Amino acid sequence: MRKLLKRIKPIKLTESQKMMEDYIHYYESLPIVKNTIIYESREGQSLTDSPYAIFKYLLEIDREKKYHHIWTVQESDELNHIISRYKDIENITFVERNSSEYLQALASAEYLINNATFQNFFIKKKEQIYINTWHGTPLKTMGFDMPDNPFNARNVVRNFFISDYLLSPNRHTTDMYQNSYRLNDTYTGEILEYGYPRIDSTFQDNQAYLHSLFTIFNIEFDKDKPVILYAPTWKGKNIHSPSNAVHQIHAEMSYLRKLHGENYNILIKVHPYLYKEAREYAPLKPYLIRDVIDTNEMLSITDILITDYSSIFFDFLVTDKPIFFYVWDDDMYVNERGRYFSLAELPGPTSATIVELSEQIKHVDSYAEKNKENYQKMKENFVIHDDGKATERYVNHIFNLPKSEKKENSKKNLLIYPGGMANNGITSSFINLVNNLDYSRYNVICFIGSTNRKEQIENIEKITEKATLLFRYGTPAYTKAERKLDRYLQEYGKTGIVEKNYPQQAYNREMKRLIGHVRIDVAIDFSGYSIYPAKLILAVPNSYKICFIHSDIVADKDRTVDGTKPHEKSLTNLFTVYDDFDILLSVSKITNDINREKLKHLVNPDKFKYSVNTLNPEKVLAEDSPKKASGDEIKIQIINQQANVIEMAEVYEVVPINQSKKILSQMEVNSEVEVIAKASYSDEVYYKIRFEGIYRGWISEKSIKIKPDTIASVEKVDYFALLNTSARCYLYSQPYNVDGCYTISTAGFLRNLYVNIDEIVTTSSGRKYFHVSAFNEDLGWLNYNDARLSKRLNGKYSTIVTSLLRKITMLTNRFKYRNKKQLIENRLLFEAECEGFARLNLPDNDKVVCFEDSRLSRPLETNLVLESTNQLVKLLKVADFQGKKVYKIQTTYLETAWIESRYVDEQELADTEPLVFKEESLEAKVLLKEGTGIYSSKVATVFSDNVKETNNYTTEKKIFRTDGKELLQLQDNISQRTLGWVDSRQVILDEKYGTFNSSGKYIPYPKRENDIFNFVTAGRLSPEKQHQLLIQAFAEFYKQYNQSHLYIVGNGAVKDELLHLISELQIQHAVTFTGQLSNPYPLMKRCDCFVLTSAYEGQPMVLLESLTLDLPIISTDIPACRYVLQDGAYGLLTKTNDVEGIKNEMIRLYENKESLDFKKFDYQSYNEQAIEDFYKNINR
Repeated sequence: MRKLLKRIKPIKLTESQKMMEDYIHYYESLPIVKNTIIYESREGQSLTDSPYAIFKYLLEIDREKKYHHIWTVQESDELNHIISRYKDIENITFVERNSSEYLQALASAEYLINNATFQNFFIKKKEQIYINTWHGTPLKTMGFDMPDNPFNARNVVRNFFISDYLLSPNRHTTDMYQNSYRLNDTYTGEILEYGYPRIDSTFQDNQAYLHSLFTIFNIEFDKDKPVILYAPTWKGKNIHSPSNAVHQIHAEMSYLRKLHGENYNILIKVHPYLYKEAREYAPLKPYLIRDVIDTNEMLSITDILITDYSSIFFDFLVTDKPIFFYVWDDDMYVNERGRYFSLAELPGPTSATIVELSEQIKHVDSYAEKNKENYQKMKENFVIHDDGKATERYVNHIFNLPKSEKKENSKKNLLIYPGGMANNGITSSFINLVNNLDYSRYNVICFIGSTNRKEQIENIEKITEKATLLFRYGTPAYTKAERKLDRYLQEYGKTGIVEKNYPQQAYNREMKRLIGHVRIDVAIDFSGYSIYPAKLILAVPNSYKICFIHSDIVADKDRTVDGTKPHEKSLTNLFTVYDDFDILLSVSKITNDINREKLKHLVNPDKFKYSVNTLNPEKVLAEDSPKKASGDEIKIQIINQQANVIEMAEVYEVVPINQSKKILSQMEVNSEVEVIAKASYSDEVYYKIRFEGIYRGWISEKSIKIKPDTIASVEKVDYFALLNTSARCYLYSQPYNVDGCYTISTAGFLRNLYVNIDEIVTTSSGRKYFHVSAFNEDLGWLNYNDARLSKRLNGKYSTIVTSLLRKITMLTNRFKYRNKKQLIENRLLFEAECEGFARLNLPDNDKVVCFEDSRLSRPLETNLVLESTNQLVKLLKVADFQGKKVYKIQTTYLETAWIESRYVDEQELADTEPLVFKEESLEAKVLLKEGTGIYSSKVATVFSDNVKETNNYTTEKKIFRTDGKELLQLQDNISQRTLGWVDSRQVILDEKYGTFNSSGKYIPYPKRENDIFNFVTAGRLSPEKQHQLLIQAFAEFYKQYNQSHLYIVGNGAVKDELLHLISELQIQHAVTFTGQLSNPYPLMKRCDCFVLTSAYEGQPMVLLESLTLDLPIISTDIPACRYVLQDGAYGLLTKTNDVEGIKNEMIRLYENKESLDFKKFDYQSYNEQAIEDFYKNINR
């Protein structure tokens, strides 16, 4: 065993793995201690909220001290003042969060109460009772309702899902649990709707206690004045920097205090995420309610509440006192987060500036009367259960009544791992399957991995809301020994020592961590390409286990791309656990036969079954649903910069585009302002600004000049850090946006390298940067979040030990990452985006070589078509590699390549009028805004006329100019008269005639009435799809029949290679790459023939979709396609799977298009049979 395990690299546990190791020890060894309760509020930073309310109530009624109370805390002087009230009570214990005592309590307490989430290492035992109280009724959108990555909800939804009780104050919050987090019918706990325990504290008399805390914390307070409490919510890290947010809060409350301070105490309660910054901001401290003070106790002495989107206002409704909503950032916040209710529904007036809010406070009684009806409605809907006795009702139900078993639902529970959710056939098949299932018979849990790419997020959003989403994330629940066995499994599969010592217990434990104790009837690995998800699916207890096979899997294993076999290792290892599944489900009969034959030596042949993929006919046959075109909406970007006002300017309440221009104020010339957001609409830009810390409104970009960032503070340090960079991270010559800053190189290639840090800089925009070096070489400046400081190497131990550890780390760095040292030495010294155009200056006799990369190390296999010495090209990037300047250029056909600067004439276009870089056809109906200017010619720079707003305009051409403008040729649809050229940003394109791809480019649909014969193919642009054969065949076809066009739908690794091939064949004008289309079917059905040229397939869904569209088909003759087309009954199969064979079938179809008669595909019958076949396979 030792010999074999030596083949695996030694395992050095990270901090999170060490904690998991300790937790597992207690989890496995400690029994449950009856009547022990562990409480956690806000990650142990306070004793507050509903856990605190339940604690106080139990402490009051438990005179016999039956219960032992354990509080999670994080050490702080402020919290010690609260703890001191309870420290001498014998049945109360305080444990430091993440300490050994904490882990022991978490593993052994009978009851667990949290108002947020336990960390991802927590595994609930079946005997434990987990009560999640959450922390407020939501105004802002939550869970999967948020316009954000669903993966961000991973730990919240897991905590909800594994809990025994979810406490809800109202129906709206109950709906949040069930719908916003999609617990649906799979949740096995109880949602109790009895009110909010924490609101009980608002009914109580807390005045004397709070006054004593004000004294302890030196909060300025006049007992004879009423209280105004300002409690803004957390806006998220992307809204603005914490330091600037605190500065604004102080400035604006100082403004209110100046006008209303004689009559009111004006106090501030910030969100816990902002508290650290607020506490360190000295001018705010006299008015800052400390984070350890319970909010609901504070509400009991509050007379007027000012908030924005915080759930605090729902709680305050029980007081019947006035609420004001200061929503200066509503336009930004709704764009970033979203909310459930409109501002008009709120139980109080809204204001956009502090001046407006001040005026409202002056007339508090008048505004209270105006909002009386809304206030009453909100009370009836959201605090109907809150009477001061909610805690009593919850305690009676949970602690005093026998635990009721939730009625077991009669539906089968399916757990399905879908794969990476990228744009591919597996993802489409998975989405079709889960959306076709009968949810009156089945509950579905989609078990999803990490998702951060746009395409993954968009695909998750296509999953029906009836399905529950749980995620695979966090540190796996393995011991060090199990971790080593797991690594062996990943490297070599279930062979050798792992076959005899398979870490089944580890994988069972890991699945308990991720999905709890829910009953799973059928566990499915739908992806079928890796042992990583397979081992977890196989660990689901008492379930029927299925692995899907989507192709001739052995052929896929042996497939070669660029000299390597990308799936060889993962599939070879997966094959070693195939026999542990109950069935292996291929996606067609023919594929099943092939897989059974090729794998019968590894797996019991009886386990091979098949279930064809389902369709989504409604989507395939539906017209494309219109989306907002670019230019049709205001785009708001959060920024953080300084600027100078350069002309007297009006400041508006909202972005003044197509809206009434309400002017709030004017800004004087030379005023220095903070820019916090940028709004773009067509060619108009406005900035949202603060002046002297106070929010003012929106101002035109023409009136201000953005300043570079400056260095606000410099901290000299001596740190060691581990880089956690990605491909999107960069090293800079100076902190980003500071004068003289440029990009040195990417930083992704340095991931996991230890570096020295000697400076930490904060810029005027609030951003932080590290200055880093490695191997005695200065690397540059890096974003603060792209490196992780090592506790072990930064003062955790004595100076001598730390110095020794650093030396060892540096030696390891040099040995382990010697390749990175070489990459550093050979890295680009400069690379940056650039804009503009240039002419090529090509030699007469010297062949110009173009390259794939800026290091000029990989010549293009098929060279760019460089037409002449004056050819116009677009400049995309400029780089400096070892003293040589190089450009990334783009030709008119969108091919890209790197070329030496000696071939680029940079000065040629410097002072010329704009030129036409590219012209393309674009047939569409358009809508223009009234007053849109018309250019008389393609290169004109001054408008010759304006147009009237009407629907009677069309366009047939689009040009791209060297001044960056894109112009459309405008025609009057009635008179057919050409009017001139208009800026495309002023145009809204009618989507009846085209669609937008994932990059926002408009793709016109083919016109079937213009005698052009249109071929189309769709799918991932990857080697096995053999697009090069199709392109070459089409080029041959085009020589004979030039009234034809080829549409290629999709994206992928070989796109550039295909573009170069099309240029080489000189058929650029006859081929359209659409890019990724969210709905390709409207385009497909307007074509005349679908062509598939794959080398192999499992079950080609795109053929079934083409048959549904009644679209004639040509396909290579491979088993899966032959099976779908039933030996040619439904479409043409090539005689030979090469260029000649494909071309011949294209000619045959074209010349016999009227006489060829194919069998009609019954998609409804097919789909019904497909889903029934799936049901039969899961109900065995």
